[in-house]
Amino acid sequence: LRTLPPDIHLSSEGFAVEEDGTSLRVGLRYCKGLSERAISSIVSERRKVPFASVADLYQRTAVEKDSLQNLIEGGFLDPLAGASERSRLLGEVATLPKKRRGRQEEIPQPHPASWWVSRERRSVEHLPLTDTAKERMEWEVLSLNVHRHPLAPYREALEELGVVSSEEIRELPHGTRARAAGLIECLQSPPTKSGFRVYFLLIEDEWGLLQATIFRSVYERCGDILHHEGAFLLEGRVEQTIEKGFAFLVHRIESLRDVLFDARVPVPRVTASPGAFLRAGRRSRKAG
Repeated sequence: LRTLPPDIHLSSEGFAVEEDGTSLRVGLRYCKGLSERAISSIVSERRKVPFASVADLYQRTAVEKDSLQNLIEGGFLDPLAGASERSRLLGEVATLPKKRRGRQEEIPQPHPASWWVSRERRSVEHLPLTDTAKERMEWEVLSLNVHRHPLAPYREALEELGVVSSEEIRELPHGTRARAAGLIECLQSPPTKSGFRVYFLLIEDEWGLLQATIFRSVYERCGDILHHEGAFLLEGRVEQTIEKGFAFLVHRIESLRDVLFDARVPVPRVTASPGAFLRAGRRSRKAG
C-alpha cells in the first residue's frame, strides 16, 4: 500500500483507504495535540466551504494556535500553499489573535507582498524549508514518515559501509558475515529452556523489519547502546538452516548516530514497556 500525505480537506479522522484500495491517507488524529472537538469542527466546516487560508481555518474551527502550528508542520495545510511555503504559513500563525472574533468579523490576513521583504529583514524562520527540515517536522508532529523513511537519505553512505537491507540479508548464504542498520521497534528477552539470557532486537529500515539475536556476552559488551539510542548498526553472521530458518546473530552493536557522525537521523525514543524489555516510544495516536 502507498501512503498518501495528510490533507486538511481529504484526511479522515483516522487512516482512510483511497484509490481503489491501493493507498492509505494519514488521518487528522495523527496530528499531535489536535483535540476531538477540533477534528469534528474541521470535518464539519470543510463540508460547507473549503478552507481558503490559515486565518480562515482558525476562524471557522475549534483548532487552537498551537495545534494549528502542528497542522502546518505535519503537512496538513500544504494544499493551501505548498510544502515549500510552510515557513510562511507558520509566520501567519503568529499574526493571529489569541481569541477568535465574532464570525461576522474577518481576521486580518498578511498582505501577499509581505513575504517578499528585503534580504536584510527576512527572518531565518521564513526561508523556504529543506526536504530534511520538512521531514523532521512531520516526524515530530505525526510520529511517522510520509514521504520517505528516515534512513533513506543515508542509504548511499550505509552501502559504502557495507550495510545490506532487511530484504537483502535474508537472501545471503549460511555463514555470511553481514552488516544491517535500522530504527528500534522492540527489544525482548523472553525466558529460555536453558536459562541463558538471549535478547531479540527488532529493527526497521526502508524495506521492512529484521529480527536480530543478541547473546549475553554481546549484550554485556554493547547493551548500554541499546538503552540509550534509537538506531543501530549491527554486525553479525547470517544463519540459514532447514530446522530454524533464517537468523541473524549479532557480534557487534554501534550507535547509528555515531557511525553517520553529524547525520540528523530522526529516531524513536527508547522507553520501557510491559511485555517487552524495550520498545520504540512512538507517540500515542489518540488525540489529546
